[in-house]
Amino acid sequence: MREENLNLRVDNIGKEKFIAYLAGENRRLADVVQDVSYRLGAAETLVHQLEAPKEPARSSAQEREPERNDDTRVDVIVAPPVSTTPEKAPPSFFRRIFG
Repeated sequence: MREENLNLRVDNIGKEKFIAYLAGENRRLADVVQDVSYRLGAAETLVHQLEAPKEPARSSAQEREPERNDDTRVDVIVAPPVSTTPEKAPPSFFRRIFG
């Protein structure tokens, strides 16, 4: 009877330790799943940012402008050439008074 009682106590202690081990593994697994879920969400966000737009984006200025065809003529205005010789600057206020 004492030997059977001792065996039952050992079995109960073994079962309790195994249940504690399984509970710890369950918590660890839940943490891993949560981490993977977070990383997956972050990766999906990055993929959406990298995807090409479905239709070309137009700025508000482009929306006000009519679309041009390839045969539309564009006039180019060329600025006059800039002189390379330095111009003499007018004398400063102090130079006019004290100069």
